[in-house]
Amino acid sequence: MIRCPNLGEAISTGIEADAHSFEQLPNILMHSQCSACGLEHPWWKQESWLEDAEAVFVPTDTAA
Repeated sequence: MIRCPNLGEAISTGIEADAHSFEQLPNILMHSQCSACGLEHPWWKQESWLEDAEAVFVPTDTAA
């Protein structure tokens, strides 16, 4: 996933990968067609994340 720079929405890059494969991706400039605004956006691996990894994030600080 990456964030649309025009609308701020999370969008799919179109790349499907597990956590191990994602870590192996090179940090090169890539481009994805944006489903939110319709434009093509350049992005780097360091700006992307796995959708499932974000969904299962559990904060370690549980103090209220």
